[in-house]
Amino acid sequence: MIYFGIVAGNYGIGFWLPQVIKETITNTPLAIGWLSIIPYTAAAIAMLTVGHHSDVKGERRWHFALSGMLGAAAFAASSIPGIPGGVGLAALTLATMGILCMNALFWALPTAILSGSAAAAGIAWINSVGNLAGYVSPFLVGMIRDRTHSMMLALQALCAGALVSALVSLYVTRRPAGHTT
Repeated sequence: MIYFGIVAGNYGIGFWLPQVIKETITNTPLAIGWLSIIPYTAAAIAMLTVGHHSDVKGERRWHFALSGMLGAAAFAASSIPGIPGGVGLAALTLATMGILCMNALFWALPTAILSGSAAAAGIAWINSVGNLAGYVSPFLVGMIRDRTHSMMLALQALCAGALVSALVSLYVTRRPAGHTT
């Protein structure tokens, strides 16, 4: 479920960011291409920064969850009706940063919980279920957009996926009662 939300957000951004830019800022293909670089450049810097900080602190749980919450909040902000194109792009840049930081940190979580043959089976299951979002997310976003003629509900669906991933990760990776380290 956690990985499904990450993949859904990643595909949602990858497939639909150019369309959002086209509808809110410019319909010039070259400009759409150049503007599409902004979220990914910012996300690359954020991934390095958050990953390094997570390594230095030896903490993955909150780095992951807060990245997901950032992605969710930014998707929600980008869905506000009538939002100016530049502000929407800034929000989608933050959403991209949050989702890709989650992606960068994710595999440290299951490998910390699972070991041995359980790790092999768990990682296979996570990949199988999570990568279904590669189909579901673009289809769902497109269907919502076609039916509502707006990206508002589609962006809110991506917000929900990121938020659920963040919250479930906090639940799954919590320390057992009485654990003091």
